[in-house]
Amino acid sequence: YHHFVEHATRIAVKTREKYGPVHLAGMPWGGMAALYLGLRRGWLFDSLALIAPGIAAQQDISFGGKLRVARDFLRKKPSTPVEPVFRPEHFTRNAEWRDYIANDPDRLTRVTTSFCIETIKMRRFIKENAGRRLLPPTLCLLAGEDRIIDNQLTASVCRKAGAVVEIIPDSAHTLIFECPEQTSAILSRHAANAGVTSGSGRAWIIGAGAVGGAMASLLSFGGVETGVLVKPAYHGQMARDGLTLPSGNAPRPTGPSISFAASPEALPRE
Repeated sequence: YHHFVEHATRIAVKTREKYGPVHLAGMPWGGMAALYLGLRRGWLFDSLALIAPGIAAQQDISFGGKLRVARDFLRKKPSTPVEPVFRPEHFTRNAEWRDYIANDPDRLTRVTTSFCIETIKMRRFIKENAGRRLLPPTLCLLAGEDRIIDNQLTASVCRKAGAVVEIIPDSAHTLIFECPEQTSAILSRHAANAGVTSGSGRAWIIGAGAVGGAMASLLSFGGVETGVLVKPAYHGQMARDGLTLPSGNAPRPTGPSISFAASPEALPRE
């Protein structure tokens, strides 16, 4: 995780030098990593948004899996695969999206021993340092009926760290599948309070993968003028077709409020 921190630090410093304020958002495991970075290098970021962060889990890996992780760690076999216990129904109650997850060829089905060990280290650091280190303005957004995250412990840790905790009731883990409208409204309010749109008036997202694309879409739905930095190979198609966020049986296109840039040089400067 030391390499992770240093890599993230370099990106944040270069981004701030060129483009101004840096706001960090993360979903599940990424939400835990975002809080970890905030506690380690809080001065790098102007705000954090943690969406169902994996700070504490109701379910993780089986007891036998944990024994194998310990054994392989002692044997210095960091790449040994471990199977998590999560199933599609843990992520969403929507049958359509459960099928989507089950049949997604790119879904995560295994992690490594080293991933498990680093996750344990991050969680321990967060719990030990929550409240002892200054965080930038931070939102922790939880799903009320989450079957993966331990909401009570997660909320306790985040409040101790100084975060504002909001819970969307009657919603499962993957909030962008369950309630994109409420999620976008809460994130947009946090973005406005944190000054995300100060200066040029546009929030820029680096990368349009699963998390970056979802964040850009949600901010756009909430009324925030949003731009996305994408790889040059994808720029033409994305500029033409835009982004679409899954929303139950009615996928929602983002509309004209999102623009795309193929290089950092193309981003507008204040």
